[in-house]
Amino acid sequence: MKNNNYDFHESNLQLIALAGLFFLVLSIGYATANIGLALSNLSRAQTPWQNQGTVEFIPGLKTVGELPSGGLLSPSDTAYCLEDEDPEGCSDKTAFHIPKGNTGKAGQCGTIIQQAHLIAPSLQRNKTDLLDSLNYNLKNCNYSTDIYSEGYLPTYFIIDAYNLAGFHELSKENPGHTLGLNLYNWWKSQTKKYKFLPYSTSAIYQYANGQQDLTGCVIFISQPSGVHAGIINSFQLVNQNGDGVLSILQSGVKYFIERYEVVGWKIKNLTLNPKEPNKVAGFGCLQ
Repeated sequence: MKNNNYDFHESNLQLIALAGLFFLVLSIGYATANIGLALSNLSRAQTPWQNQGTVEFIPGLKTVGELPSGGLLSPSDTAYCLEDEDPEGCSDKTAFHIPKGNTGKAGQCGTIIQQAHLIAPSLQRNKTDLLDSLNYNLKNCNYSTDIYSEGYLPTYFIIDAYNLAGFHELSKENPGHTLGLNLYNWWKSQTKKYKFLPYSTSAIYQYANGQQDLTGCVIFISQPSGVHAGIINSFQLVNQNGDGVLSILQSGVKYFIERYEVVGWKIKNLTLNPKEPNKVAGFGCLQ
């Protein structure tokens, strides 16, 4: 009788031990699953340029698949024609078609990029073959660009585009706005309304996915001769790897539109003139 009780007691202890072991294994499995899920979520949260060797579909990124090409376009078209060897000729049917930007910040009298589209085609060449003449007086929002036979600086193009849209903080009478380096430093010092964005792959990625619209923002480019400034027109994203073309509008240079190749969300420091190496310093935008 005692042996039976002992056997029964021993069996109970074994059952209790097995049950404890079962719950221990179950707890370890649950914890392991949670750790795996957390790591998976962390991996997904990484930005595309952090994921080395992996290419996944990223919601919100609209790609063109292939850069549109064709021949000459009229000023009323919604795109610019750009041929690398002769940007103003576009006789080749394979010339690039750069869409005219139509977003960005809007003032009381339209968007900044709309005004840039009006100024750019009105620019004329001077004796040194640079587009620094403005032969048509553009008026909008109680502001007038005036006419320039020469000396229409890149900063004038920016100041006029912003004022024509209704943003009157910039002035051609202010030396702090008319020199590229000064305008760059002015933008970096602002804390209200105007904001400066340092150049980074994140900025280009956020432009592509709609988080930060750079259309109409100023792009500051460090050159051996100083700081050049233009207005961002559009970004054509070819694939989700971050490859595409960023185009800008500008004055005081040979061509009013220029395109920068973007590879892996990085703007390549090459322009149509490889003899002038450039480096993007940052972007000037509105809040």
